[in-house]
Amino acid sequence: MHTTRYLREIQAADLDPRGRLDLFIDLVLDDDEPAAIEVAVRAWALDDPIAAAAKERVGTRLGVSRALLADCGYADAEQTAQILHLLVLGAGNIVPSVPSVPSVPSVPSVPSVPSVPSVPSVPSVPSVPSVPSVPSVPSVPSVPSVPSVPSVPSVPSVPSVPSGAVRTVARPLPPGAVMIDDLGAAVPIDRPVHRVVSLVPSLTEAVAVSRPEVLVAATDWCTHPADLDVERVRGTKNPNVRRIIELAPDLVLCNQEENRRIDVERLRDAGIPVWVTRIETLEEGFASLRRLFTEALDGPMPDWLVEAEISWAAPAPAPTRGTVIPIWRNPWMVVGHNTFTGDLAARLGLRLVHADRTERYPHVSEDELTRDVELVLLPDEPYVFTRSDGPEAFPGLSVALVEGRSLTWYGPSLASARDTLTRQIAEAFIP
Repeated sequence: MHTTRYLREIQAADLDPRGRLDLFIDLVLDDDEPAAIEVAVRAWALDDPIAAAAKERVGTRLGVSRALLADCGYADAEQTAQILHLLVLGAGNIVPSVPSVPSVPSVPSVPSVPSVPSVPSVPSVPSVPSVPSVPSVPSVPSVPSVPSVPSVPSVPSVPSVPSGAVRTVARPLPPGAVMIDDLGAAVPIDRPVHRVVSLVPSLTEAVAVSRPEVLVAATDWCTHPADLDVERVRGTKNPNVRRIIELAPDLVLCNQEENRRIDVERLRDAGIPVWVTRIETLEEGFASLRRLFTEALDGPMPDWLVEAEISWAAPAPAPTRGTVIPIWRNPWMVVGHNTFTGDLAARLGLRLVHADRTERYPHVSEDELTRDVELVLLPDEPYVFTRSDGPEAFPGLSVALVEGRSLTWYGPSLASARDTLTRQIAEAFIP
């Protein structure tokens, strides 16, 4: 329905070819009222691993395309990358072909967009080389005015993605734009965002490091950066909702696991926009953080996030080690399935022996605790395991005391977490 309307408006506009292209971009990219079916599909895709993987691949491709176009000097690299993606995607999915649409007369093909050389050897983006050239889009002859798109004369090869090379900037959004958070909820955000309250320690550090000027309040549990100097609004499970409302933030950051639904609802009922993240895997973490910075906060993707994605792109070591990760004692609780920590552990070559239980953080008896275990990881949070409190419960087993922030936080620590945890695990096996 929207597409037909766009085509009619373009056809009726008294504009030159470049003007029609600009109008098309504005219509597609500036539609801030998502249809109900779009919201439903977004919500479904969050729970579907195949859809989530496809979304991740598209996000990565667009990030690389934006960086390359920016390096070529394109001021509108964001929009150009999206248009190229839409052309490639749409060309393979038009049934029937575009010429059968009566409102769009046939016009010349897209010869003015020469081949875009393949982007080789980006290890973490294996699918990018499969888009070698835009001229392979034969079914777009009916899109008017695309010939006026300036050519992409030279896209330099990218043998590696060095630190800070990819700087993703979100397209400008109008005031009052409605965004969709990780749970599929509509979040009306006034632009620009000047005041942010974070109720998630990981996100607090992420914003404090990358956008310190917007952070006005955080929880008592937000311990990083060490010099964080903002107002405190109690804890993650008992935030001072009244005080948060008084602070009149443009956006409050929450997490599905970290925060309570009732607090989110109270804030939203008071007219406060709340952005809720859901992060159970490393890939979800990367995708969520990209959206937070480029969409919700309408800015660039931080360098540390680029470095983190590169760091974790390497395959997990083999063979795997049977591992237990306690998070509490008296009673013992351990990391189970469908957790961010569990996914990080798998990427470190660790197999959680209690991941077959129904609970995400199951209680286990002392007998069950060490069954089939080769390695014990003892983080310093939420329970503060130390050399004198924890290792004595695992006689004869290799025990690694690890930094909990590296194992459980999705923020700037991810850039160094893999190296830190790998070193701490290796030390556990030194006689």
